[in-house]
Order: sequence, then C-alpha cells, then structure tokens
Amino acid sequence: MFFGLLEPYAALYERAFSRYEARREHDSLQRTLGEEFGGVRVLRLKETILDAADRDPAVRRRLVDWAHETVAVRGGGRREVAEARRSMEQNADAWTRCTSSPSCS
Repeated sequence: MFFGLLEPYAALYERAFSRYEARREHDSLQRTLGEEFGGVRVLRLKETILDAADRDPAVRRRLVDWAHETVAVRGGGRREVAEARRSMEQNADAWTRCTSSPSCS
C-alpha cells in the first residue's frame, strides 16, 4: 500500500489512495455487516487487545515487555536516553497499576 500512496498508477491502483475514504468505506462495511447480516460482530484489534490486557495481567505484562523491546529511545546523550527509558518504564508501571484498578479513569 505504501508504494500505492507514492505513485498510485505505477502500483496498479485505479486512483490515489485516500486514508479517509478507506476509513469511511470500512465503517460503512462494519455497519452493513452488523445491520443487514444478522448482527455480525466486527472486532477492532486495538480494542480487543486492550480488553484482553485489562482482563489478564499476563497479557498486559507481555504487551509492556514487548513495548520495551520494540521502542528505540535515542537522544542527545546517554543521560537523556537513560532518563527517557526510565520515564517510559515508570509510565508503563503506572499504566499497569491503573488499568487493573476500577478507580482509575
């Protein structure tokens, strides 16, 4: 899809790709599936993952660990990078505690 955005005709797209139009078409499809095909339930990946993380601390821990492994922290110097990494870890700990508590919102 990326190359289709750069040069739609060379990538065999009929026209330039519009992210907004694609989103509108997807929402329309989701609505049609739900209303006209016996209540088909469409799950959104982000919501499904976050719901699983709220229900299961092991899933939440795996997501946080994956974020730590995936996110690259770069900066002007070692001190700034270390501080940014520490801040990320503290925020993840706070998010983990907050998402497991009904009093957080």
